Amino acid sequence: MTAALVIGCGNDSDPLDTLTTNPTASAPMSGSGPNPSGNPDNTTSTTSDDSDGPVTEGPPTTGPTSTTSTTGDPTGGPALGRDLCNRYIECVAVTNPGGLLDAQEDFGEASSCWTGTPADAELCLTACKAGLAQGHELAPDEPACFECASDDECDVGKGKTCMEGNCLVETPGAAMQAIWDTYCIDCHVQGGSAAGWFILTEDVAYDNIVNQPSIEVGLLRVAPGDHENSYLWHKVNGSHVEVGGNGTRMPATNVPLPQDVIDAIAAWIDQGAPP
Repeated sequence: MTAALVIGCGNDSDPLDTLTTNPTASAPMSGSGPNPSGNPDNTTSTTSDDSDGPVTEGPPTTGPTSTTSTTGDPTGGPALGRDLCNRYIECVAVTNPGGLLDAQEDFGEASSCWTGTPADAELCLTACKAGLAQGHELAPDEPACFECASDDECDVGKGKTCMEGNCLVETPGAAMQAIWDTYCIDCHVQGGSAAGWFILTEDVAYDNIVNQPSIEVGLLRVAPGDHENSYLWHKVNGSHVEVGGNGTRMPATNVPLPQDVIDAIAAWIDQGAPP
């Protein structure tokens, strides 16, 4: 009983050594819980009966004697907890195959994680999250060790979402870079057909468009706070000729961007074009 209990009890040892070595990384075993009757030693007790004298009381003679409930992850349901721990097991299989059997016994679908109490499930889920984080640090490019598969596995209270396997805070600038990478980077890259205008790779995109003058008209490419005076927006909106521009609408494939993407660019500019 080492791994998940360390998470819950604060021992000094690493609860997830299965990622790099091969000690047992155990989930908490489900206990029987307190005596449902409240009698600390589970012995019988007596109370008086108004009609026939003392009546002996004790544990029920039929049915379960424990109030332990079966559950999975108390925050996201059993499926979420098992899915996350299954990914942790897959990560162990890649980073430390020797620890795979222990991980399967401790966090697999047949483990006490999912047949014990809600507290057991919570400890297992916490351990699996920590294990994936450690595994991702050891093998950042390994899909089996990605921190998350959906937003539900991230701290949404802190504004984090699951992006490419990582729980990250999505900034407006990051959302824009995703647009450039999806629709523009084929041409606006070193050696690309639009390299002579500006480059839109992540390291230079912001500095190349925000508060930078257009070479076609007397507008800034991106004028923070004012998309209607931003030539980049006019080029993707198809209204560039109306403001004195020339050439084709962007992207150069002549397939307009989806309207929601154009609107997202306008909204980003109007917000002040934050990085």
